[in-house]
Amino acid sequence: MEHKRSDNRVRSVATWLLLSAALAAGAWVAAKEFWHSATPEMKEANMSPKQNLVRAPATEAGPMPEEEAAVTSSMTTAGATALTAPTPIPTPTPLTVPARNPAESSVSVAEVDAHSAQDVLDQSVSEKKEDTTEANDDEYSVIEFIPHMYYSRIDGQDRDDGSRGSLLSGANYGFELKWRQVISPHVHTYQNVRVNREKYLPDSETATAEIKGATQTLTGYGAGIDYHVNDRLLIRGYFGLAQEVFYKGLSSGGGSVEIQPLLIPRFEVGGAYRFWQSRVFYAEAEATGTLYLPASNNSYRANMGYGYQGKLSIGQDIGSWSMHAGTFYGYTQQNTSILKRTRKDNGFELGLSWQLGDTPHRRTP
Repeated sequence: MEHKRSDNRVRSVATWLLLSAALAAGAWVAAKEFWHSATPEMKEANMSPKQNLVRAPATEAGPMPEEEAAVTSSMTTAGATALTAPTPIPTPTPLTVPARNPAESSVSVAEVDAHSAQDVLDQSVSEKKEDTTEANDDEYSVIEFIPHMYYSRIDGQDRDDGSRGSLLSGANYGFELKWRQVISPHVHTYQNVRVNREKYLPDSETATAEIKGATQTLTGYGAGIDYHVNDRLLIRGYFGLAQEVFYKGLSSGGGSVEIQPLLIPRFEVGGAYRFWQSRVFYAEAEATGTLYLPASNNSYRANMGYGYQGKLSIGQDIGSWSMHAGTFYGYTQQNTSILKRTRKDNGFELGLSWQLGDTPHRRTP
């Protein structure tokens, strides 16, 4: 009985050994074929297969039977051999780039530079168009109508005999029509027309004299520019032509005094300061200096003269409309070839302006 058991055990062990040998032989053949097909880099990475062997863990139950140990050994060897052989990695095919002529390369670089420069130019033109559009959004016009009333006094002294005389006016009146172009928040240009009607009476020193041309209609026109330094302060320049009252005849010994208007070129420089501002109302002061240029007619010649004017006003902004009221005082000295002459004006004005366009109103003094 024992003899049969040992024969069976021997047969079982022999069978397991044959199976293990067959598995080991198959794994060896597969590894050998892979090793021949592997790249040199892969061979260098796998020169030490012993380091990649997987060892079967020892069990706590003690030593295994001989049959199981043999099977386990054969399976471990086959598995270790299989793990040792890495999976083949496909070798990337290098791209073949045709050689380019240096001339072609320079042409291509030039084309790229030309396209880049064109893109920069197009972007610059687009930005300029946007800036122009934004600037155009700030442009609008304002119409101003300013009626006024004032009193004048003209004092003269004859250059030959020193005779003195004065002309006093009644209630002179007129208006100024101004068209303003708001080019930007800082720069405004304008053109204006003035029409005044003046009437003069003799004072006590010239009471016996007859005044010829006592009533006169005087006109003037010009153009100017305002520069707004900030919301409160502006600087103004103006050039125009306006008729001024001159007269002759003081030395005639009680004869007639003749008034003769003369068209005088003038250049003005001034400014305005808004010293008080509320949500709707404002108050401002304005000062102007005037240089009168020479002019002449058939009877006499007017020399260069000067003058100044001061004005205080209050106003109110209502949407696209603006109103203001002010009082002013002016002084002028301009002599002629036959008379020393000074003039004083004192009056008040009412102004109304309205905006042309949809841009929010910005009042300008």
